[in-house]
Parts: sequence; C-alpha cells; structure tokens
Amino acid sequence: PIAGEGAVPVAKLVEAFLIPVLALKDGPGRDFVPLMARIYTEQRAFMERIFRDHLFPVAQRFHAAFQRALPHLPPAEIMWRIQFLAGAMIHTIGAPFKIAEIMRGICGPGDTERLAPMMITFFKAAFEAPATETPDAHL
Repeated sequence: PIAGEGAVPVAKLVEAFLIPVLALKDGPGRDFVPLMARIYTEQRAFMERIFRDHLFPVAQRFHAAFQRALPHLPPAEIMWRIQFLAGAMIHTIGAPFKIAEIMRGICGPGDTERLAPMMITFFKAAFEAPATETPDAHL
C-alpha cells in the first residue's frame, strides 16, 4: 500500500516505518540494531554505501507516501519530520541500557507493546501538525 498511488493514513505510515525495526530489537535481528544506529551516525564509506544502496530507496518511498498523505506540507518539512522519526527510533533502540537508566523503572525500552503505540501516537500528531513557518524551507 505504501508504494501505491493513494494516500495511506499517517498513523499507518508511521507504524510501517517503526514496527519492523522495533520488532528487530526483540527478535533474531537484535544484533543488527546497533549496526543500524551506526549507519545513521557514522560517515565512513562502508556505512554510506549501505545507507545509499539499502536505506535511501526506502526513505524515498516513505517520503513519497507521506507527501501523498500530507500534500499541504512542503517536501523539505516532510523530509525533516521523517528524520526526526528515524532519530527517535534509532535513539530508542540503539542504546536500551541508557533508556533503562533514564527511566529508572518507570518503563523499559523492551516494552515494545507499550512503546510502539506511544511512538505512533506521538509521531502521527507531529506529522499532522501545521507547517513550520521558516524563512528558508530548505533548512
């Protein structure tokens, strides 16, 4: 549905972005999670190639899908909001021990059943917020 021509509801797009990666952290792909965090933070040629060849095409498809769902937002603003979503996701899964320390027992990073709906609700509202008024839309 994301690659189709019709607009997908924003909450479904956020869910499609988050759930596969959140599922990795608790399953057999948990060893991939730290690598994914490094791909977003390191600028080494190997990491750049992985991003360019594997993650960038996915990011482009999500950008197009969000643009169809939110045609009133400028493309640059949508791309930044996707970056904020990716950053929050990477932060949340990339260092669970830090989250556990910060939360001090209130909740834990391993609580995916609670975490996913909270993130979806939060980012649905963020994507549906009005465009930011900035003098330079390209930031």
